Amino acid sequence: MNLSELLKATCKDMHVSVSELARRTDQTPSNLTMKIRRHSVDFEEFLNYMEVLGVRVNFSLTYPDGMQPELPALDKRLQEKIAALEAGLEAEKRNAAFEKGLNSDTRTALYNICGYIDRSLKNRGEKKAHEETLLKAKSAADGLARLYDSMSGPTESAAADLPGEEKPDLSVLTDKLVLIAEDNDLNRDITREILEENGMRVDCASDGAEAVKKIKQAAPGEYACILMDVSMPGIDGLEATRLIRALANRIRAGVPIVAMTANAFEEDRRKAMEAGMDAFLSKPVDTDKMLQTIAKLV
Repeated sequence: MNLSELLKATCKDMHVSVSELARRTDQTPSNLTMKIRRHSVDFEEFLNYMEVLGVRVNFSLTYPDGMQPELPALDKRLQEKIAALEAGLEAEKRNAAFEKGLNSDTRTALYNICGYIDRSLKNRGEKKAHEETLLKAKSAADGLARLYDSMSGPTESAAADLPGEEKPDLSVLTDKLVLIAEDNDLNRDITREILEENGMRVDCASDGAEAVKKIKQAAPGEYACILMDVSMPGIDGLEATRLIRALANRIRAGVPIVAMTANAFEEDRRKAMEAGMDAFLSKPVDTDKMLQTIAKLV
């Protein structure tokens, strides 16, 4: 990979467009794009771009014949300077990926807390509904507290269910169609945003009956997975799962279904498994765990 290709790949990893990098370095986007296409980015320019991106670069100097000839002292110092950075670049990439996931998880938890508190205020006249939404707000706040605690060990995945379990390849999620069955508008929008940010296509159902209808009408295998809220009005997630599992077409009936609920007791897990669900996620949902759960099932 030459410097131009490495610059383009680094921009992608850091979620900075080439046009944005051009603006930050007082260039026109077309000028920088043409440099990259023509592979004409030189070493000094590359170092400048990396500095603007906030990336410490490190790569080794190699030659076509694989030999390392004797270099003048100046070139040796340059080689040492260049060689100081490849590991740094990889570390920056890992940190950027971790921070992106952390920001997404934090945003999800905060949205849930604010949404449930807002709903509880609207339900002040109905004691039961008011108390239920306050409990959900507390559960979301507890999830945020757990996320805070986990920040002391960012290299360990919160999604790992078993010690040493191999993580699934998330690239399998790209372009997969996922059905979100959720009656809460806020939860549905947050989940949709997370899935779409990770390359998936999303369809939504506001209750269990609509979810069953969509599976019946879709081509067998069209939906890769269903994220099924357990507590919905009318036909709830458990009953909707039983109806889907009873469909005559085995492909439709076998679509992977993931339970999503704020009730994380063992009894709730047991009921979900008995209804035919394939996995169980408690709310507020951990983004990494949700993505890895879907990847394991599809």
